[in-house]
Amino acid sequence: MQLNDEDAYAQVSELSGVKIVDNSFVKSYIANGWGGLDFRTKCRNLGRESRLYDIISEFSSQEITYSDEMLSEFRAFSTNLKILYYSIGEGKDKASGRLNIELNDIWNRFGIVLNKRRNVEGNTLKVNKTENYLSEESDWKGSYFPVSVVIGSGEGVKKSYFARYGSGFSRKEHDLHDERIFAKALGIARDVPVYILTGDSDFIRMHKGFYEDIDFLSKLYGFKIPEYEVNIVARFKGSPLLILEPHEEIRVLNEERVYNYSERPKSLTKLI
Repeated sequence: MQLNDEDAYAQVSELSGVKIVDNSFVKSYIANGWGGLDFRTKCRNLGRESRLYDIISEFSSQEITYSDEMLSEFRAFSTNLKILYYSIGEGKDKASGRLNIELNDIWNRFGIVLNKRRNVEGNTLKVNKTENYLSEESDWKGSYFPVSVVIGSGEGVKKSYFARYGSGFSRKEHDLHDERIFAKALGIARDVPVYILTGDSDFIRMHKGFYEDIDFLSKLYGFKIPEYEVNIVARFKGSPLLILEPHEEIRVLNEERVYNYSERPKSLTKLI
């Protein structure tokens, strides 16, 4: 069963530790196929988008954090939304009759959404920063980033790029964001438990690649094994929230169901 945004945030807020929100965990409802939607669907999606930003604000917490990489992606998509907003404005000025009324309605709703998005960026994303938890001793860039890049470059590890960003993003600009976020999580995990909240299956493959060879990688790259675990909280379409743990278990959040990674059901295999 697909969780709505409020339930997803409510569940992860109860986890003990630092939560790092990946951009794919809070996917936009305006992102894809806008031009092919009817008036009612556009209004409904704008309403859901507006509510999403309310929820992010309501669950603002120092332990629910947003990285520089997430903020960069958030801003990049904001630029795309502004372009769409301005095109709607031009369209309504040229339209007449019922179309003019509908476009004016959508334009006004869209303006409210952009304003809420701007407020979320300034009052939540920029305030509850992942980097606030990185101590000098964490040495995420020197210790964990190099090995994260190696794991991320492995065959079949990174598959979700265009599904995550869309064709309007620069691949070069965002290409190492997953690796940087994962390295920062490992750095923070030297002091506290960490959960990466994501809808991007690339993180699952990176996580598995790191922990299944952690002793060997530690000796090879000379990093200290974090005191605490980094867990992945995965949010996929049609699925409850899943937690993937270093000891190769997949469990359903707030339920007793537990799967071994190698014995996961076919429905999870398709997602991962």
